[in-house]
Amino acid sequence: MPYVQLPKQQIRITIPDLTIGDTVIKREAYASRMEYDIDGERVLVNWIVQHYANNSGLKGDYLGNYIPDYVRPNIATNQTMCDVTTGVPIEPDAEGNYPDNVNYTGQFDFFLNMGETTPILVNSVIKQFGLAIVNWNK
Repeated sequence: MPYVQLPKQQIRITIPDLTIGDTVIKREAYASRMEYDIDGERVLVNWIVQHYANNSGLKGDYLGNYIPDYVRPNIATNQTMCDVTTGVPIEPDAEGNYPDNVNYTGQFDFFLNMGETTPILVNSVIKQFGLAIVNWNK
């Protein structure tokens, strides 16, 4: 049987623009590494953040020669709570209490349970995890 080279595509997401004064810079990120550490109870996805010119609100030329790419780690542990059904992070209120109307669990336990009980499209889950990041700055 002959070897088949399967197509490879980066897992890419569009992230919020970077605004410096009146200048708006478009940004994208791609997943460069994923680590599923069961003993350490964490999932790590390293995102490479790239900058692009703003071409009338659309992504323009790559600005890597002017603004260096950087790594933005995204780490799921049980220190961060999330919706037990969707995985969306949940923030406690000022007193440290979580909403009564949402069932929640630790992010790592969410991923572990999902891996055991749900047929998943891994790349879609990685994208969803990245899109939950609020602050993409260094």
